[in-house]
Parts: sequence; structure tokens; C-alpha cells
Amino acid sequence: APSRHDETRLYLPAVTSLIARRENVPASTDVAAAGPRTLVDAKTRGTVMHAWFECLEWLDDSMSMPDEALLRSKANQLTVPDAAVDRLLSDFYAAIQQPETRRVFERKSLGTSGEFATFRTAIESGKATPKVERERTFALLHQNELVLGSIDRLVLLIQNSRPIAADIIDFKTDRFAGERSRWIEARRLHYGPQLEEYRFAVSQCFGVPIQHITTRLLLIEADAVISTQE
Repeated sequence: APSRHDETRLYLPAVTSLIARRENVPASTDVAAAGPRTLVDAKTRGTVMHAWFECLEWLDDSMSMPDEALLRSKANQLTVPDAAVDRLLSDFYAAIQQPETRRVFERKSLGTSGEFATFRTAIESGKATPKVERERTFALLHQNELVLGSIDRLVLLIQNSRPIAADIIDFKTDRFAGERSRWIEARRLHYGPQLEEYRFAVSQCFGVPIQHITTRLLLIEADAVISTQE
């Protein structure tokens, strides 16, 4: 479905072969445990959780929590049955209370990680301010072929009316199984090329030096936030 945001088109003479070979993770056959109420298949769960996480800007106080009516409306647009929505709402509210997950959406944590830490003084003084882009689409022309992408959460750090750093966050709802560190590393290796594409696109689109752009995965099921950069 078309994004509600304006699309940024980048017409480039050359990009890495990664852009032409985007890998997709096979849909999980796992089913979310739902007790006596309902079962929610993995694809529906992932789609709805993505849509709800994209409603979040910051979670620094209770007033910034998304309205339940908005969340239900988003789910209804995806034609999800009410019984499934009830189950997923419970899971969503539990997920955003997990410490690592919640920290992604706390403005007070902005200057403590990644490239933003370099600009911590400017952030704390108010000279640099964040701008959140959600479901940010882009288009790249590669070998006369248009390649489209959508970034779940892009935080731009603005100083003197221009972006000086960026944080790219991709939401993943893969079902957690097995040994934790191995599972996390497998996700980093699998999704790393995809996020490197996003990093390249953001650098070209916004003029941010690529060394000032971080890429992170938010692994919701494991409450883990990991860098995908080497």
C-alpha cells in the first residue's frame, strides 16, 4: 500500500549489488500462543505489530502512549478480526514496556548510543534536535530499474536546519527460539545487507555523511536492539 509520507526518489548512476538482491526472510510457520481466546498467525502478527510500532514517536511519558482507538483502527484497516486484535494489543503493550525496546523510543536516551553520542553536548543544549520519520519510503534507480524501500523508523538529528546524523531502526517480529546469542547474531547477518541499503539511501537523500549513520535492528520478541554495522 502507498505510504502516507512523501516519497524521496534518488536517481543514481550506480549502487551496490545488494540493492538488486534484497533478501526476504521466509514467513515463519510458528503460531503465537494465544490461550483460549484466539490464535494469531505469524504473518498477521508481524504486520499488525509493525503498523503499531510505526505509530510511536517518543515514549517519555504516559501522554505519549498511542490511543487504543488509533491502534484498533490501524488493525481494522488491515482487516484483522477483533479477537486477534485483543490478543495483539496485550502483546504490544507488554512489548513496549520491555527495557531495551522502550529505550529506542525514549528521547532522553538519544545521546547515549551510536553516532548520536558524538553530538551529545549539542543534543543536551538543544542546539541539535531529533526529527522522527516513520515508514519513510525511498526509491533508487539502479541500472534503469526502480528499486523501492521503506524504513520503519528514521531519526534525523538536525542542527542549523540540516541533518548531521541519522539512526535507522528496523522492526523485526521473528519468533525467538534456541540459544539467544546465536539467534541474535543470525538476524544481524541476515538483515545487515538490507539495512546497509537503507544507510546508503539516507546518506544520498539527506546528505548525511555515511559514517554518521547508524543502523539497528529492534528484535521485539527478544527485547534486543543490535547494531548491524561491522
